[in-house]
Amino acid sequence: MSLLLVLGVVAGASVAQSPPPREAGEVRVHIDTESPDVELFRVTGEGVAMGTEGSLRIEQFRRECKAPCNLLIPRPDSAFFVGGKGVTQSRHFSLLDQGADVSLQVRVGSASLRSLGWFATAAGIIGIFAGSGMLLASTSNELNIPRKPALMSLVGGGALFAIGLPLLVFNGTDVSFGSAQPGADGLGRASR
Repeated sequence: MSLLLVLGVVAGASVAQSPPPREAGEVRVHIDTESPDVELFRVTGEGVAMGTEGSLRIEQFRRECKAPCNLLIPRPDSAFFVGGKGVTQSRHFSLLDQGADVSLQVRVGSASLRSLGWFATAAGIIGIFAGSGMLLASTSNELNIPRKPALMSLVGGGALFAIGLPLLVFNGTDVSFGSAQPGADGLGRASR
């Protein structure tokens, strides 16, 4: 009887460790990145709220997995994106037509540096326009506006713009596709 009990426990353990069988329409996803904070999100709904002063884009999403992921994602017909704590959100992408085993190579951008880039670029543009306006006004003989503050605003705005634009451009999160190794260990199934 103890032999049957041992065989039952061993057989149960080996079944529990094997990855679940793949269903039709599932994609096995692996995330290859240097950041442990990268997460894969599925867009579950989108909408636009319109008002008299403008519009607001609304997006619903659900977290599918966290890096390294290694899950079977059911029904990959939605849009997906990569994000996470301190990670700049990537553009939307599709897992359709990428094969049954997909590896996402993610180069992470810093959300705080990108925000700093937005601020510096906007402040730089304001400084450039303010300095240009003051410089034009200082050339008029009727207005007695000194040129030095105009030049300082123009140069300072240009410097902020030159610092902010690269921070803004180069701190996005990039996702590229590769082929994952089928049958890799530790694969599970994402929630439905």
